[in-house]
Amino acid sequence: LVGDVFPGVVERLAPNEMQYSASVQMPFERGGKRARRTELAESLARVTALDVDDAARGVLLQARQGWVDLLAARAASTLATRTRESYDRLVALNRSRLASRQIAGSELARSAVARDQAVLAEDEAQLAVREANDALARLLGRQGALTLADTLAPTRRDVPAEAELEALALERRADVRAARAARGAAEANRRLQEANGRQDVAVGFDYGNQQGIALYGLSASIPFGVFNRNQGEREKAQLRIQQGDARLAAAELQARTDVRLAY
Repeated sequence: LVGDVFPGVVERLAPNEMQYSASVQMPFERGGKRARRTELAESLARVTALDVDDAARGVLLQARQGWVDLLAARAASTLATRTRESYDRLVALNRSRLASRQIAGSELARSAVARDQAVLAEDEAQLAVREANDALARLLGRQGALTLADTLAPTRRDVPAEAELEALALERRADVRAARAARGAAEANRRLQEANGRQDVAVGFDYGNQQGIALYGLSASIPFGVFNRNQGEREKAQLRIQQGDARLAAAELQARTDVRLAY
């Protein structure tokens, strides 16, 4: 603008008559914000790792249940086959007895109907075996018929007391530990939000040159937070702690319920 109003003025100015300045600032966080952020990140990493463990626990539980289901389905199929074979012999015997006029035709018809029902039950049992086999194979990442080197025969095993099992479940189950870690992460988030409510200080180094005179200086600035102390995020963090308490209580109740049902 000066060059437009006064042509030639800028060209006649000497270099030391130019005015310029520079400023560099370094912010310093108050309230331990960096440590709080690190604490929250580590807490969330623990929650994620425990969630993965809980997912693996769920898959393992499904595989164990599928293994028992397949054993039970095969046992039921064997029983259904034996029942059908018994009716086959009964129908053959009744035919001979009918031929020798020892029974009426209704007796043969009744045994034939029972045999047909046994055939249907055998087909349903074989279908249940295939479904149980496919379900377990899918969990194991395999295809085709599975070979189980085990039976449903009872085994002798010392079972701890119910109270001891509940204590072990509350201590070791991944879902309970994940809920407990999530509760800790909520606490870490609350501490971070409280730290964010404290204003940061910025310290700066200033340099200026006015008509060849070098000027140096130090400066500091801090926002004057009267109405902005991160109140909203702090209240939200407190609500998340309450949610964490409720989820932890629900996870512990689920663990106790599963132990009682299994016991």
